[in-house]
Amino acid sequence: MNSVLRPQQPSLVYLVGCAVLFAASACTTSSGGGGSLAVPCALDGSCPLNMVCSGTICVANGDAFGGGAGDTAGGDGAGAADAGGGTGGDADAAPADTAPADTAPADIAPADTAPADTAPADTAPADTAPADTAQTDTAPADTGGSDAQGAQGVSIAGLQQGTASVVCAKTDGEATTVSAANLEVGIATAPIAALGTLRVFYLRPEGAPAQNGSYQGIKVVVFGKEPLAVAAGDRVRVKGDVVEYFCETEIKTDAGKVEVLGQSSFAPQPYVVSTGDLAASSAGSEKFEGVYVELQNVAIVSANVIGSDGKPHGSFAVAQIGSSSPEVHVGPTAGTTFTKKNPKTGETLTVFVGNEVFASIRGHLTYSFGTFQLRPTSSADLVAK
Repeated sequence: MNSVLRPQQPSLVYLVGCAVLFAASACTTSSGGGGSLAVPCALDGSCPLNMVCSGTICVANGDAFGGGAGDTAGGDGAGAADAGGGTGGDADAAPADTAPADTAPADIAPADTAPADTAPADTAPADTAPADTAQTDTAPADTGGSDAQGAQGVSIAGLQQGTASVVCAKTDGEATTVSAANLEVGIATAPIAALGTLRVFYLRPEGAPAQNGSYQGIKVVVFGKEPLAVAAGDRVRVKGDVVEYFCETEIKTDAGKVEVLGQSSFAPQPYVVSTGDLAASSAGSEKFEGVYVELQNVAIVSANVIGSDGKPHGSFAVAQIGSSSPEVHVGPTAGTTFTKKNPKTGETLTVFVGNEVFASIRGHLTYSFGTFQLRPTSSADLVAK
């Protein structure tokens, strides 16, 4: 606040002027300290600040220059205005009382009606996500049980005609998993038998045709040691993985995924084929892989077939009687007895000499050591002529 507005002592200029113009005793006024000093009006009628000329003497203008309460009179007004507050003078209508802050936009900030209140997330697609009806919820494996459901399983013929089965991509013996499968109900065409540390049996579709056996069979390999009994003629449902092993299509499973439904109403019979259908090196033989078949009127043309590794493995070759080709390789199984060990080399050889003739040989066609081989279930499947 500027102090010259309310001086507390007479102006030195006027006091000097008073001494010059008048006698010192004529210069008096009322001071805050209680003394009395008269201040005469100037020749032009002017007086010190906050005083007016009354006759020849300067007197206070409305007590503004008087003592006591007059020293602060008016301070509530002009002074308050300087501080932006008070209740006197211009302060009563000071702009601060109606400052825009009282109605600041913050009171109705857009945030009160922000889009977040009705955000799309409240109706996000996740509430009806497709995962709730994912295919795995109704996968065939979850609904296995009745004959009708089993009949809707994966077709054996369909698997055997698939690209992975027909086109051999890996020949190194590494099993390649193609897919999981819940097979259609099949008929076991041979009892379960040992295959090294594993067990194996074969299935034919329950509704397989009577004459054309193309793609009407598949090998089932059972892992684990859990007991499992499967007899020829049993109606069986299998769940497992479709694998290609040495280019042979198989179902890899365990006993817990094999369900025997009882005996079928008929005993499975082999499809009668020619040596041309099962030729060891013919791509056309693929359609009989895993199928229960029978050759008739054949003779041995090689007592010991050499495998792709350059060694014999107990297999022999036959052809139609009177012919040397095409050859069909016949290999041993756990149920056959036509092999022996070479005591010098440890190799597996057959007991044949090479001139034996058979009225029939039955078995399942497999793929092993680079060739198709007919595998009899037991020695009884070799009927001499």
